[in-house]
Amino acid sequence: MSNTTDGVFSTSAFSEACEDFPLRVNMVPYNPDSKTFTVTLFTCIFIGLVCPCAIATNVLVFLGILRKSELRTVYNASILFLVSTDLLTAFTTMPTFIVYQASKLMNPEKDFSCVALALYTFTTFLFTGLWVVTVILIILERYLAIFHPYKYRNHLTKGRIAVTISITWILWIVFITHTRLPPMAGADMYSAITASMLIPCILLTSIVYCKVYVLTRRMRMCIGHELSAPRNAEVIQETKSFRTVAYLAGAVVLCFVPTLALVVLYRSQTVSLNYFYHLLYPLTDTAVLLTPICDPIIYVLRSNNVRRSIRELVLRQRNTSRPQSQRGTLTEPTAMTGV
Repeated sequence: MSNTTDGVFSTSAFSEACEDFPLRVNMVPYNPDSKTFTVTLFTCIFIGLVCPCAIATNVLVFLGILRKSELRTVYNASILFLVSTDLLTAFTTMPTFIVYQASKLMNPEKDFSCVALALYTFTTFLFTGLWVVTVILIILERYLAIFHPYKYRNHLTKGRIAVTISITWILWIVFITHTRLPPMAGADMYSAITASMLIPCILLTSIVYCKVYVLTRRMRMCIGHELSAPRNAEVIQETKSFRTVAYLAGAVVLCFVPTLALVVLYRSQTVSLNYFYHLLYPLTDTAVLLTPICDPIIYVLRSNNVRRSIRELVLRQRNTSRPQSQRGTLTEPTAMTGV
């Protein structure tokens, strides 16, 4: 999702930067001073460190889920789509953001890379939208699993959830490509779409969370009476997985709060455009780009099975990377004890 208030593709009157670029860019030239230079350097270094960490952690979660058959559930199949959006962000959006920011440092007198700015903004808008619609579908999937378990088991499968999410992705990609790429596209409408993307996600998460809270309270009162022990354990597991999704949605909302606050500040016109676009927005963009590293941390902390699978995967890779003589020495005491 584009984090620039009026988007990269704009017909704004003050679009003085990238005048020769085929697409109109709503950005002002970079006029460096000590503050903007410090922010530019900081964002380059910080995202440069976050990017490989995001790739590594999301790959571990992806492999950790795939390597065990008991983890390949309908819910985790949906989670893999979220992991995929984080990987796409880490492989495309983060590097283009770094190139865009670094181009200010390398050639300040020639301004920045318009191509990197356009790619960064477009992919952010695209992948954030994919993330949000996927979370909405997962929340609906969790709602069915908790409150309509029989329909859930009979009608929802891994294949169907994968097809549903894939079709939704295709529709979103077509919509964004069709509306964002035309040179004279009206950016204000797309900014409204961007700002409103999180609203249904927040509302749906809040409503279902309240219903889950009421259900769990009722279960505590009914333990040993109306509900059987297996059913209790099943509902508890389903509600725990929903809370994981709620935490994911909450983390993304927190990452976007600075951007939403900056939109209000932009309307007040109390900050110079140079500081607004080259000091404040890079900082809020950096907050948004933290989502690919926050998500895998939440997965791992909330799931013992995923955490155990990742630990086994890391230990196996570490063991296979050792020389054969060292592996034999390390495994021999275990064999002698009969463990």
